[in-house]
Amino acid sequence: MSMNQQLASIYGTAPQQTQPTEEDVQVLAQAEMLSKVAAANGIDIDQLNDEQILGLANELGFVQTEEEKVAEARVQEADLQGRIMAHAYVDELKKLGAAPAALGLPEQQQQGDSEDESEILEAMAQDRAQNYANQIGVDGVEPVEEMKVSSPVIEKYVEDRAIDILSEAGLI
Repeated sequence: MSMNQQLASIYGTAPQQTQPTEEDVQVLAQAEMLSKVAAANGIDIDQLNDEQILGLANELGFVQTEEEKVAEARVQEADLQGRIMAHAYVDELKKLGAAPAALGLPEQQQQGDSEDESEILEAMAQDRAQNYANQIGVDGVEPVEEMKVSSPVIEKYVEDRAIDILSEAGLI
């Protein structure tokens, strides 16, 4: 089962019509390529036995070893996990815009549209950057009180943006 098919089954978006799997298409393409290579070299593939065809396929790299199959399965599993995490991250970001209270924004700042929320997040990042600048000893920079939030998503955004601000200013 391909990665897209696994994700489609997880999220319930699988197409209703039956289509050849990626593996079926790959096997057909390899068989066609094997036939063309044999014909180009003057070999009648219909005259070869199974062992000879398998040997030719091995020489062309069409047959995977057990180690290669295990490695490919691990890569596919990691890819699936990464896609699932990416979907979860996007869902969290959507929640950030739709439900500020659920993500820990201070109550007085839950009102307003997404532009207001962006301004709030930028102000939080600037405050954090100012405090970092004070900690590393930049002259004339005083610490400020930062808003506290309980959301790790917002915390991560503010942290990353504060570092970007300091980097853009040439302080780090």
